[in-house]
Amino acid sequence: MKLYVQKMAGIFHGFRIDNAHATPIHVGSYFLRKALKINNNLIVFAELFTESREQDAEFVKKMGINALI
Repeated sequence: MKLYVQKMAGIFHGFRIDNAHATPIHVGSYFLRKALKINNNLIVFAELFTESREQDAEFVKKMGINALI
């Protein structure tokens, strides 16, 4: 999965993460760190349904999300 994420980061300008709230933050953070090493200008859009601004902010901060959908 790490190699796939890195390959995609080298091809695309951005990622959309559907249902990001269902991904453990440490897992999402790990893969996004690997992607950003390949493309440090990567734009990350994420779909969050936490119903909590505090939880959304935690995902944004820890995962490096640029915009919410």
